[in-house]
Amino acid sequence: WTVGALRASIGAKERKFGLKTHDHKSVWRLAEVVKGHAVLFASLATWIRRGHRLVITRGNHDVDFYWAKVRNFLRLSLATKIAEADATMSEKDALDRVLAALLFVHDVVVVDDVIHIEHGHRFDKLSSTVPWQEVTLGGGKELNLSFGAFFNRYLLNPIELRYPFLNNVRPREKVFALLIRERFSLALKLLAWHVPFLFRVIPKRYFSYLFRNFLLVVGALLVPVGLFVAFEWHAVLGFAKMRNAQGITGLVANAATGTGLLLLSYVFARLLAHFQLVEAEHLALYAPAIFRGNSALRFVIVGHTHNPHRAAIDAERSFLNSGTWIPIVDNSSADIRQDRTYTFVEMLAAQGQYVANLRRWNDDAGRIDHFCVVKRAR
Repeated sequence: WTVGALRASIGAKERKFGLKTHDHKSVWRLAEVVKGHAVLFASLATWIRRGHRLVITRGNHDVDFYWAKVRNFLRLSLATKIAEADATMSEKDALDRVLAALLFVHDVVVVDDVIHIEHGHRFDKLSSTVPWQEVTLGGGKELNLSFGAFFNRYLLNPIELRYPFLNNVRPREKVFALLIRERFSLALKLLAWHVPFLFRVIPKRYFSYLFRNFLLVVGALLVPVGLFVAFEWHAVLGFAKMRNAQGITGLVANAATGTGLLLLSYVFARLLAHFQLVEAEHLALYAPAIFRGNSALRFVIVGHTHNPHRAAIDAERSFLNSGTWIPIVDNSSADIRQDRTYTFVEMLAAQGQYVANLRRWNDDAGRIDHFCVVKRAR
């Protein structure tokens, strides 16, 4: 590619919403990430320089590692940083060390047939690709993205330019309420422009994949509900005429509408959860199926939901979610608070046995602390 050809390959939509997923465009994105997070990548290089191994498992936000050019660029970037930090090591020797120490994994890492590690997005319909689709599209030139990737690209990313950390707000169902309260004009723009545009650009195959069964069930529910409301409304009107009290009509109608909306909102929430159309609080529900696939497994570790979690499947097997190191914006109270928990999973090996612990890095004290997960009683 020449510089002119690269510039000509970028369309107007890409200039507005970001580059597509061709391999050379993915390399440029990674180059910007390496440049913007210099301390992190220098630390990774130091980790490898000191003789440790690094395994990268793909998640829904870094599908670009599918491309060999992207993987090679990261290898070269880390080797360059190693050579810069160690004057006794040539770039070739540094690259040889990186090649031996850095491993890319498409889906799952299994350690000693005991520890199962993956990102966890494949259990989330919104963040996984349509199962029967290939990894690439357009004759192998672009990546096949998930519904959630389109959601982030065309909805959240433009909004985050004006309201950073929107994607980190917890609980997620309060995101729109937060915008109404803090950025009213942005909330109106979200409804009037961003959401309609999102539905125009998302590939139609995803609507069928995600919503077909959901809409069928919703339709089956709404038809009898609609008939019931129609018959009851007719009865209410008849009662009001007999009593000649129009106020009763309004009173009963308001009560029925309010109650109906509450019931419908609950039913819709349950349906969305049932069809995996909302992000799960954690992915422990899928752990038993993984354990059944390998009887020797003792630990299943994921991180997709960002929620630190530990669950005992039985006396010998456990599920853990490592949580996240990105900021979480808590909107569960009147004030907006930002929190960084810095949780991770610590695996210890002793006498051929593994022990898993959920820990957190205490950045203020500069030490590792125990992390306790408090489960709400039901």
